[in-house]
Amino acid sequence: MSSIRELRTRHEIEAAVEDLSLLNEDELLIRLGNISSKVADEPNIVNLYPESPIVLSEEVEFKSEQYLDGFMKLGRRILSRWEKETYDLICGSDEQNKTEREKLMSAAFGVGTFATALTMLLVSLGVAISFATLISTIIAKRYFETAHEEFCIYWKGNLPE
Repeated sequence: MSSIRELRTRHEIEAAVEDLSLLNEDELLIRLGNISSKVADEPNIVNLYPESPIVLSEEVEFKSEQYLDGFMKLGRRILSRWEKETYDLICGSDEQNKTEREKLMSAAFGVGTFATALTMLLVSLGVAISFATLISTIIAKRYFETAHEEFCIYWKGNLPE
């Protein structure tokens, strides 16, 4: 994995998702927490504009288990919030997101393709691309092994309270 990745096109998002898919969920959560912790000092790190460079595969500086645990807890809190929103986008029945939901679910079904499409959808709704890519990869890896209906049933039962 490269240390700095610019995400400007679907191809680049696919490449980032492919790289991130090699990591386990704890590693993804630590990255999400790590990026989030830097926002106050480096607001551009979350890439509010898709054409801006972001750090997706930055190595997390190892100081102690407690330090990494803090990043993981922060990553879990961010994921918990966005997981509920993403569930509503993918599995909800509201008319407002119907077109986006149909586009997403008609995409070729594969974890990488799904995560890429979900990343693009979240970015189009204003989610920072660094967050969107990590959140989408975690969600795809965690829930995507089943068909859409079973996927939504399973996911709803596992949503954070």
